[in-house]
Amino acid sequence: MSLTFNRKYHLLTVFIFTIEVCIALFIKDRIIRPFLGDVLVVVLIYCFFSIFLNFADWKIALNAIERGRI
Repeated sequence: MSLTFNRKYHLLTVFIFTIEVCIALFIKDRIIRPFLGDVLVVVLIYCFFSIFLNFADWKIALNAIERGRI
């Protein structure tokens, strides 16, 4: 794992954050806001950390499975 700056993930983070804000401000229902919003937040957090950290995705997935988090 090393510190870097990934422009692709930066743009993706800004885009997903914009979608999250639009969902929060304009959508008032029982499906999109609570469920789709939660899924997008997980993707947003992953993209945010991927801006600065260079790591192998499969290692993170295996580590989560080993620790019983998934």
